[in-house]
Amino acid sequence: MTTLEIDALAKDLGDRFQAADRELYLVGGVVRDTITGRAAADSPDTDFATDATLEFAELQVTPLKLGMRAPFSSLTVE
Repeated sequence: MTTLEIDALAKDLGDRFQAADRELYLVGGVVRDTITGRAAADSPDTDFATDATLEFAELQVTPLKLGMRAPFSSLTVE
């Protein structure tokens, strides 16, 4: 099993979702780059998938002052 280190903002966001009994998954390039050993700077954004509503996700992301796009009910945190 591989343990991935994630940045503090992603951890904080995950904690917020977990406290509300919601799922939040890291997906996309940041996962690939971490597994293959690429530098974090090579991943300009962090993508998440969730079972939460868009409204819930916006409430969690806004206090962290993060950007958000919402295609197909997924979050992209910039």
